[in-house]
Amino acid sequence: MLRVADVTDFLESIAPRRWAFDWDPVGLQIGRPDAPADRILVALDVNQTSLALAEERDSQLLVIHHPLIWKPIAHLREGNDVEGKVARIVRGGRSFFGIHTNWDAAPGGISETLAARLGITDLEPIGSGATVEQVKVVVFAPSESRNALIDAMSAAGAGRIGNYERCAFWSEGTGTFVGNANANPTVGHAEQIESVAETRIEMVVDLARLAAVVKALREVHPYEEPAYDLVTLRPTVPQPLSRIGNISPMTARELVALADEQLGAKTWLYGDPDRRIERLAVSGGAAGSEWVAAKAAGADAFLTGEFRHDEGVAGQDQGFVMMASGHRETEHPGMEALALRLRERFPEAEVVVALP
Repeated sequence: MLRVADVTDFLESIAPRRWAFDWDPVGLQIGRPDAPADRILVALDVNQTSLALAEERDSQLLVIHHPLIWKPIAHLREGNDVEGKVARIVRGGRSFFGIHTNWDAAPGGISETLAARLGITDLEPIGSGATVEQVKVVVFAPSESRNALIDAMSAAGAGRIGNYERCAFWSEGTGTFVGNANANPTVGHAEQIESVAETRIEMVVDLARLAAVVKALREVHPYEEPAYDLVTLRPTVPQPLSRIGNISPMTARELVALADEQLGAKTWLYGDPDRRIERLAVSGGAAGSEWVAAKAAGADAFLTGEFRHDEGVAGQDQGFVMMASGHRETEHPGMEALALRLRERFPEAEVVVALP
């Protein structure tokens, strides 16, 4: 039997919670990790269409882009509001998992799927994203303990940079110390000056994993009193929301026609329709404020789902081209891509997609 935890662990591996903004309540909102998940429904929203399909197919796990619960619920009453939908999901014995801005930003997620639909190549991440507080752990140990320490700290969560793991820097040096009468040094003797060939190891770690990394360090380190430093780093954006890349040269008017065809959309254009577009930035959903980062990154135009009128005017006044193709139209392809990933990972499961 496939469990909810099996599916959510996979989703965490491709779109970690840390990539979601702190205001975004992603994750398992309804249900329990050990519940069955042999039948999965993927959708953009929880609405009457997706709920009816879940009931028709007896889906056990709903994987939904937009979280359902955004504020505390005081009552569970029947109806079409949030409380009614929660009650309906609970009554059906189903689980609910939200995967929102973390999937917007993830490789292969909302923005990258949108870019692929529009034929954008040579993608680069740009723009805003969830910030992550990080610490650099610097530890000193005998040279022969180097790999054991790097392995243990890596397993606890240190040394993860983008698509790479077990990232570390090390250099050789000499450590010296004098242990007092109560000391039991691993190398040398108490109450004597000792000099030992040591390795300095440096690894970065998210603040949320720091305690686990320090625990692993202390468990593996051969010294009675390990020496290590913790250096606070500037917050980083490990996975920005938007993407920029190259497209076959065309006018803004032609790009609107392409977006309408590929997304089934009715695209709104702010800017010169005859502007030549070669570098295009995209971000699914409501990402109007991302146009500033897109322009700064060298884009000729920015396409998203929706933006405020004043954002469109501001971009247009600066000679920039902005396009809005619809919230659903720019995000649903990314949910279809997620369903495909789930089918590939769990071929034994039934995975259905609800139309928005």
